[in-house]
Amino acid sequence: LNYMLGCNYVEAEEVGTGEERLLLSLQAIEAEKMKPRYCGLAVQVLNILGILWAGREDNNKALEYMKSSEQLYNEYSTATEVAPFTIRDMIVHEDQFTPEDERQALFESHHTHTLFYLAQVYGKLEMSMESAEYCYVTLKRQLETKQYDQIEWSLNCATLAQYYLTVHDYLSARYCLACANKIASQVIVASDQQDDHSEKLLKCKADISRCWVKFCLQVLQDSKEKLEEAVSTDEQPESATGETTMETSHDRPLFDLDVSEFEDDIPVSCVVTFEDARLLFLCGQQHITLARQYYVLDGFTSDYVSVTQDYSHLFKVLAFFESDCDRQCRMHKRRAEMLQETVKQLNPQFYLMICRQLIFEVAETYNTMVDLKYSIAEQKSGPPTPHMIKKINQLVQQAVDQFQAFVDSFRDHRKEMPKTFESDSLRPLLMAKFCAARLYTKFVFSEKARRIENMRKALGLYQEMIEYRDAHPDMPPVFSEELSICEEMVRLMPLKMDKMMHGP
Repeated sequence: LNYMLGCNYVEAEEVGTGEERLLLSLQAIEAEKMKPRYCGLAVQVLNILGILWAGREDNNKALEYMKSSEQLYNEYSTATEVAPFTIRDMIVHEDQFTPEDERQALFESHHTHTLFYLAQVYGKLEMSMESAEYCYVTLKRQLETKQYDQIEWSLNCATLAQYYLTVHDYLSARYCLACANKIASQVIVASDQQDDHSEKLLKCKADISRCWVKFCLQVLQDSKEKLEEAVSTDEQPESATGETTMETSHDRPLFDLDVSEFEDDIPVSCVVTFEDARLLFLCGQQHITLARQYYVLDGFTSDYVSVTQDYSHLFKVLAFFESDCDRQCRMHKRRAEMLQETVKQLNPQFYLMICRQLIFEVAETYNTMVDLKYSIAEQKSGPPTPHMIKKINQLVQQAVDQFQAFVDSFRDHRKEMPKTFESDSLRPLLMAKFCAARLYTKFVFSEKARRIENMRKALGLYQEMIEYRDAHPDMPPVFSEELSICEEMVRLMPLKMDKMMHGP
C-alpha cells in the first residue's frame, strides 16, 4: 500500500510525501527483502528513490540507492532461482499469480533499468569509465532480452563510441558505431507512425553519422600528433596496420551482431600514409553528406555550422598527410570557400559568435595558404614569376581582410571599438591583429614606397597591441609571448624602414 501511495504521490509531483511512503514500504520489508515475495518490490523502490535523488541533483545519494538495487539483484539471483513476485502478485489470490517466466523477465527488466540509471548517474559524477561500463552492459542485456527501442539503442551505442574515442580505443569506437548503424538500419516505420517516427529515425541516423565524422577526425588528429612527435624526437613512426594493439583498462564491447559491412576499410590505428588518411577522410566525407540530409541550415543553424566546421577540419588534417604543397593549397581553398559561403548565409545579428568563429578560421586558412605559396616559391629555381607574386599578394590580402573583418565584428553600433575586451575574446582579437601585422610584411612588391607603407601598417598594429597592454595593467597573461615579439618589432621596424628609405 505504501509503495502504491508513494508512486501516486511522485506522479502527482508531491515528491516529498511520495519519498516518505516509499521509505516506509522499504522499511517494512527490510528483513524479508531476500524472499521471493518482497525482492522485486525492494528493487523497484530502490530504483525509484535513486531517480528521485538524481532529480534533486544529489547524484551521490542516487548512486547509493542504485548500487543497493544492483547488489540486492545479484545476491538474490545467486541465492535462488525462484522468480520474485510482481507487485500485482502481492495482492491477488495464488491461482492468479503471474507465470514464472513472465515474473523472471520483469525482474530482469527492472535490473536492466538499474544498470541504465547507474550509467547515467556515473556520467553525472564525471566517472566516465564506470558510466561506459554500465552503458555497455545495459545495451548488451537489451539486445539479449530483445527489450529495447531500436532508435534509442542506436543513439546510446553511438554515444558509447564517443567514450572509447576519448581513451583512444579506436577499435571499440568503430565497432560501437557499426553496431549503431546496424540496429538503425533495421528500423521499420509503421504506416500510422510515419511523420513522428520518420523524423526521429532521420535524426538518429544523422547523429550517428556525426559520431562517425568525430571518429574519423579523432583518428586523423591523433595520427598527426604522433607523427609530429616522432619527427621531433627522430623516431620512426609505426606503420598503420588496420589493427590497434593498444592496451585498455576495460573489456572490449561485443554484441551478437554481424557488423562487418559497416567496418570494412576504415582504419582503427594511427595512420602514416596519405592513402590511409584518405580512407578516413572519405568515410568522414560520406557521413558529412548523410548528416546534412537532416541538419540543414534553415532550422538547424548551429548544427549545420558545426557539421561544416567538421568538414573543414577533415580537409585541414588530410592536408597534413599530403606532401605536395599545391595539392595542400587546393584542400585549404576548399575549406575557405565552404566556410565563407556559410558566413554569407548567416545573419550576424543573431549568430555573431558563430560568424566570428568562421571568419577567424577563414583568415587562418588563407594565412596557411600564404605560407604554402612561399614554400612553393622557395622550392623553385630562380625568382618567383609574376603570376606567383600576384597569387601570393591576393592570398595575403584575403587573409588580412578576414582578420580585419574579425576585429571589426567587435565594433558597436557607432562603429567604435570597445576600450576593454572580455577575457574570452582578448586572445583571439589580439591574435588577429598580430597575424595581420605579420601578413603585411608578406606582400611582395618591388616598389620601395609600397613596401614601406606595408611596414608602417604592421608597425601600427604592433603598437596598438602594446598600447592596449599598457592601458590594462591587470590584463590576464594570455598573450605574453606574442607581446614580447611586438615589443621587439616596434624597436626594430623603424630602423629597418629608415634603412630602406635611405637605401638603394
